[in-house]
Amino acid sequence: MIINIRLFSCFLLLLIWQNQYAQKELLIESQKLYKENKFIEVLTIINKVIKHNVTKHSSLAFNLRGLIYLHLFKQETIHYSSKIHLLDSAMSSILMSINIDSTDSNKASNFNALKTGAESYYKISLVLLKDSLNSAKSRKAFLNYIKYTYLYDHKFNFKEIEIDYYNKRGTCFLDFYLKNEHNDTYADLAKMSLIRVLELDQHNVLAKSNLAILQKHQNELLDKERNQLLKSEINKVEEKNRTEIQSKEFKIQSLNKRHDIYHAELKNQKAENQKNAEKIKLISQEKEFHEIESEKNRQIKNLISFVLVLVIIIAIFSIVNLIKNKRAKKIITEQKDLIEEKQKEILESISYAKYLQEAILPSHDFLNQSFPNNFVIYKPKDIVAGDFYWSEKVNDLFFIAVADSTGHGVPGAMISIVCSNALNRSIKEFRLTDTGLILDKTRELVIETFEKSKNEVKDGMDISLLCIDYLNRKITWSGANNPLWYIHNNELKVIKANKQPIGKVETLRNFISHNINYIENTTFYLFTDGFADQFGGEKGKKFMYKKFSDLLLLNNEASLDKQAIIINYTFEKWKKDVEQVDDVCIIGIRI
Repeated sequence: MIINIRLFSCFLLLLIWQNQYAQKELLIESQKLYKENKFIEVLTIINKVIKHNVTKHSSLAFNLRGLIYLHLFKQETIHYSSKIHLLDSAMSSILMSINIDSTDSNKASNFNALKTGAESYYKISLVLLKDSLNSAKSRKAFLNYIKYTYLYDHKFNFKEIEIDYYNKRGTCFLDFYLKNEHNDTYADLAKMSLIRVLELDQHNVLAKSNLAILQKHQNELLDKERNQLLKSEINKVEEKNRTEIQSKEFKIQSLNKRHDIYHAELKNQKAENQKNAEKIKLISQEKEFHEIESEKNRQIKNLISFVLVLVIIIAIFSIVNLIKNKRAKKIITEQKDLIEEKQKEILESISYAKYLQEAILPSHDFLNQSFPNNFVIYKPKDIVAGDFYWSEKVNDLFFIAVADSTGHGVPGAMISIVCSNALNRSIKEFRLTDTGLILDKTRELVIETFEKSKNEVKDGMDISLLCIDYLNRKITWSGANNPLWYIHNNELKVIKANKQPIGKVETLRNFISHNINYIENTTFYLFTDGFADQFGGEKGKKFMYKKFSDLLLLNNEASLDKQAIIINYTFEKWKKDVEQVDDVCIIGIRI
């Protein structure tokens, strides 16, 4: 009996262990599928894992679910108001992950997700402002932006962003008020938003100006209503006077008629002879009247007949046109379906091209291992980009580069793959470590690749290539058209690049390798020309490199994560509604 109980206990423990092992295997499998971008399959597995008693408190499971909802939110092409629930689900899962496990090993991934989600809420809040029906959703999205930003950065200063948001909100509701027959609801919402701005900045010119405009229009409307009321009262008095005058005139006419009848009776004897003549005249007039009525009836009948015929003709033409329109509409619908199908195929091809291009980019984990203190800002103009960044480790040497391939979109992405492959071969196949020699060999390989074509191809790239030897405390750099900026002790230094691209040119010159002193707390910036060339601002001009360098110097002492937020915010604020003109890629590294 005791042996049976022990056997049963062992069997029960074995089942529990097997169940726990199976759930952990599901977690490992979901991580693999996530790396393969099979988000729907991962989501199905994760939901099962979270519901299971063994793994329902898994921080990793909630983290994965949050990241998947973020990806689904970014992939959906529908309007923000229809997909915001995906972002809400993502943030809810990330918060659960943080509550379960707030250790440093889990914090980085969750905080990056919080940062991405918060930035998405801010974009949504600005988009929804343009639609008066979504004003409440806009404010909710903005409050979520503040909430989640505060969670990953308690020291973040929201004042300027709040001023900007409520200024835009007040301006939108003022515009709705002026365009919607002075609806008081819009006026109240505009006033509340603008007063909030003045609470934050009592000297804000835009808020004061908009409040003055609102007050002016409300005063004008009040004056207009008073004038209309006064005019109505005057019209009532005038109408009453006219009625009294008409009544008196009618009484006078009645008296005159009685006076005429009285005189007519006195003259009745004298007018006896005229009665016969008047009777004859009356009979003649009646006859003439009947003839006129008959002619009038005949004309009416003819007119009715003409109208009926005209209506029938119009009906026939309408039916014919309706048939033609239906045929034309059918043809247009078929053509539209064909165009949409072709467009879908093109978008699928471009999306796959994006997948291929993302495959050549170094992962965030690799960059964080190679360069612990860094940021990456990567903003393609289209779905795929000509700009790309590259990184590799050879023994104790860490390489990183930012490149701008010829063109952007699909052509630029194709060239970027060729150039990235040439960099990999230069280091791995030809075992080069000097940055100048690496660029020489990369140019040779790119030219060799394009010379296989029958057509002459002069495409290539501009690049900034940095090599850091942490062990021997050495730094080297080479550049093709793109310079290197680095800041130490609030002083910006610039190393100019060779004035030649990685590609076919008339005169080929060797690229120069520059040695840089290894000094701690030095920040290096590698970038393409997309940020400085962006049009925007009040006058629609380029941002320019001078403003860019001033921005970096002003925020040099901030952490690189905060610098990335400031640079990205400055770019979006400068660009506003202007179309992005080029790909943007900026990398910052602090040693």
